[in-house]
Amino acid sequence: MDKSWMNLTDRLRSPAYADGVNTFLTLARNHSQGSERIRCPCRSCCNNLFLPIRIVETHLFIKGINPNYTQWVFHGEEETRSFNEDGDDSVADYADEYIDDMDHMLDDIRASTFVDVPQDHNNLSPTRGSIPDPSPSSSFDQLLEDAWRPLFAGCTKFSKLSFIVKLLHIKTLGGWSIKSFDTLLNLLRSAFPDVEFPHSYEELKSLERGLRFNYHKIHACPNDCILFWKENANLNECPNSSDMRWHKEQQPTDEASLRHPADSESWKRFDEEHNWFAQDARNVRLGMSSDGFNTFNNMSKPYSIWPVILVPYNLPPWLCMKDQFLMTSLIIPGPKSPGNDIDVYLQPLVDELLEFWEHGVPTYDASTKETFMLHAALMWTINDFPAYENLSGWSTKGKLACPSCNVDTDSIWLKYGRKYCYMGHRRFLPPDHMWRMRKHLFNGREDQCMPPRILEGADVLAQLQMLGDVQFGKSGRKRKRTTEELNWTKYSIFFKLPYWVTLLLLHNLDVMHIEKNICDNILCTLMNIPRKTKDNINSRCDLEIFRFRKELHLKVQGERVTMPHALYTLHGDERNKFCEWLTDVKFPDGFASNILHCVSVRDCKISGLKSHDCHVFLQRLLPIAVGGYLRTDIALALTELSTFFKELCARTLDVNRLSQLQIDIVTILCKLEMIFPPSFFDVMVHLAVHLPREAILGGPVQYRWMNPFERYLGKFKRYVKNKARPEGSIAEAYIHIECLTFCSMYLQDIETKFTRMDRNIDGGEVENIDGFKVFNQKVRLMGVASNLKLSDKLLKEAIWYVLNNCTEIGHYLEEHYEKCKVHSPNCINQTHQTEFPTWFRKRVQAQRITNPLDVTDDLYALACGPEPKVASYAACIINGKRFHTKQRELQRRTQNSGVLVTGDESTNNVDFYGVINEIVELRYMGWRRVYLFMCDWFDVGDPRRGIRVDNHMTSINMDRTWYKDEPFVLACQASQCFYIRDIRVKGRWFVVQKYMNRNVYDIPPVPRVLEDMDGESSDDDAYQENESSYDYAPLHCDGCPVSTPLNRNDIEPILIDA
Repeated sequence: MDKSWMNLTDRLRSPAYADGVNTFLTLARNHSQGSERIRCPCRSCCNNLFLPIRIVETHLFIKGINPNYTQWVFHGEEETRSFNEDGDDSVADYADEYIDDMDHMLDDIRASTFVDVPQDHNNLSPTRGSIPDPSPSSSFDQLLEDAWRPLFAGCTKFSKLSFIVKLLHIKTLGGWSIKSFDTLLNLLRSAFPDVEFPHSYEELKSLERGLRFNYHKIHACPNDCILFWKENANLNECPNSSDMRWHKEQQPTDEASLRHPADSESWKRFDEEHNWFAQDARNVRLGMSSDGFNTFNNMSKPYSIWPVILVPYNLPPWLCMKDQFLMTSLIIPGPKSPGNDIDVYLQPLVDELLEFWEHGVPTYDASTKETFMLHAALMWTINDFPAYENLSGWSTKGKLACPSCNVDTDSIWLKYGRKYCYMGHRRFLPPDHMWRMRKHLFNGREDQCMPPRILEGADVLAQLQMLGDVQFGKSGRKRKRTTEELNWTKYSIFFKLPYWVTLLLLHNLDVMHIEKNICDNILCTLMNIPRKTKDNINSRCDLEIFRFRKELHLKVQGERVTMPHALYTLHGDERNKFCEWLTDVKFPDGFASNILHCVSVRDCKISGLKSHDCHVFLQRLLPIAVGGYLRTDIALALTELSTFFKELCARTLDVNRLSQLQIDIVTILCKLEMIFPPSFFDVMVHLAVHLPREAILGGPVQYRWMNPFERYLGKFKRYVKNKARPEGSIAEAYIHIECLTFCSMYLQDIETKFTRMDRNIDGGEVENIDGFKVFNQKVRLMGVASNLKLSDKLLKEAIWYVLNNCTEIGHYLEEHYEKCKVHSPNCINQTHQTEFPTWFRKRVQAQRITNPLDVTDDLYALACGPEPKVASYAACIINGKRFHTKQRELQRRTQNSGVLVTGDESTNNVDFYGVINEIVELRYMGWRRVYLFMCDWFDVGDPRRGIRVDNHMTSINMDRTWYKDEPFVLACQASQCFYIRDIRVKGRWFVVQKYMNRNVYDIPPVPRVLEDMDGESSDDDAYQENESSYDYAPLHCDGCPVSTPLNRNDIEPILIDA
């Protein structure tokens, strides 16, 4: 292409220059893919700014095109790369197959860096109003040069920059130390002296500087009074102390279902009140979490660091809450927790949020290649209950500990327990409910109170007006609150955000920690663990004060004082059997940790359960455990509590079901009040009553609980290499990883966080030959194949099952069935099954001779049948789940042999349960394969001896099997389940546990989905139901659902030392 016109000086009158500009703009328009903005190559803009095409044309005539821009790589011309080596002027071209996206990354960085350059499109005079040349920094220039320089002469696979970035990725993903990385660089330089390898890791940090990844240190007063920031930046000491300062587019519309925070009432209300914000889907909705952790894993040396983490909710469910999209905005240093003074440290973040809300920030959109004003809003905070107090300003201790009930919190001081209990759940019942009058079943009092009023932002502000002057900082004297101040300790800094008062949900109650605390209360009381049980001597003394449940009061007989055993506790051999039952529990691969490590059968102790262990125990194990040892009415109440949390924690929530759960939890807590002593009901148990309402306001719990943030903080612990400077270690490692995460979006041919495969990946998409689904099952086989000799009967059964479940030959099946009706009316089905394979083979072979185009290769291979020898495997992965044979897992602590086939109309909607004996591979011609599970099926046809179904669980008898002559199922048809021994009944009865795969989301189809991201692994997620597993079962709620007395007469009472 002739480009001599670029050097012409008479631009306004030269026809050759005008023709050249027209040619250039035509090429640029074709390359812009419909966008009205392109890079301006004039002498002033130098391709750094995106301007409208008409403005670019004016610039080219007035200012002239940059004469050095001879390869129009930004406007559609194919790029020819050249490099200067060792100061020589020789040119080396890349090979055609060279692919490197580093230059595209740098283009995006350059475009996003200079979005603030003022643009004056009205004054186009060559002598006035010209746009200054935004020259990039020297570090960026060096990166640009490295992106265009081959790693060595003749290298066609790597530029210098791409090699460095990929090497750093391997270091980060492999967890190498800096010393080992430097050692590798020294080895590479010694082995390849002609290659310009960097000398050390420190030298590579220029990559982070060039890409503008950095952090800022802000000094703080040691007493947490102020930050040395903004107007206090130049102070050398705190004015309050004398210490020196020496250091929308893809969201499905379904009003009844909640799958994402965008479905929640709070999100919709925000859109209504701030319509201008909702108009641009790119405006970001944020959640904020903060929690402290000890960097040294040594509780004897307390050191608490508080990162402040932001999560953007604009992403779809399979990306939202993933580590690579979490943003650490602040690191509040230790060694002490900031406590109520956290607002001092949050000032920079709140200032940035104000700027994002009021003015917006110019942001480069890489998808549209344009700059827009990005606005952001903080929707709520996510934190455990102690941090709730620090962020909200409402004290979560004492008489008014519940922030939702606020001034109407119903609490009772326990004289002997020396704490408050929160038992007033009858006020949430309907006004005429019979339980309100049954004082002998509860705390000895009638309850005619109304439910607490739900406060809105204006109500909270009215209460805060009564708050006195609060000074931040750890002064020696503690300020006493007045009665009018209620439990408010400060005016939260978040009220500086103008929209904060309009939000429906300001701070989330953390379901994860509420589950753990409730589970601990139940388990410790059930096992009667000393110093942890809620049923102790002090609890019984408090019962005497309330004057109810006299059968549990301490008995004084002369000088002997005895304490009767309660029906909700286990004793002696029961505890031992319970621990043995727990050690026998096996979960599927990756479902939960090995609970065996937390159980001591000899000592009858259970300890060390993590939050996720409690999550699984409460929802999966508790109903089975209590059913085998506790009285039916007590077990039912705890089972209903378990079902409540299972439904509340589902990935997809139904608004109507949540409204019913709000009613159910009140009934459940009232039942528990009839069973357990007052000391059981700490504030964490009470908070469960508010969880359904918060789910309606905020959406599914997985976006609002601490699970992902707790795991994220666990990574921060591993960042600490310099124990003398843990905060600095975390900051440096975080910036390094964020930089590489950004670069990884432009990398190819290397594993990154975005392309890392799930450990249970099934092999990805299989090439579809002719569309027969039985030949295109996505199965990843594990282990070595072994030859399996099937009997003739079983082989024929396997062949028939494949044919009968191949939808593509449905018309052949129907044709033969009609023939059987005529020739064998008395045994149609048997004749059809026996004769169809032979008839089908002859029919297709004849059809191939007469009409060869109608017979595909798949059809012909299926008709000819498989080889007589079949292969057998011990394990495979399909649909993201790992399946084992029953024999393989005998010595394993995981259970992956359970299969479930969901019933349909042909089976009267009966679900079939079984275990895998063999994983069979049938081999057809043309390297086609069909994979079958050969199973033992349990008898689900006998509702008394084979299967038992109630409202909360299903049990099957493993001693009874059926369909022994039909053991096969296609691997792609089977779902996975697992079995837990049912201790409620004798024999080999097991409770069926269904579960959804972690990285499966119930999202209705939409016109367009994100590519390359939808397979993102979710192995760190807590296991949740996709939606409620059972139909709604009305709670047992009659006049007296819990029988009395509650003491055990089969065991001698405990003798207490006087």
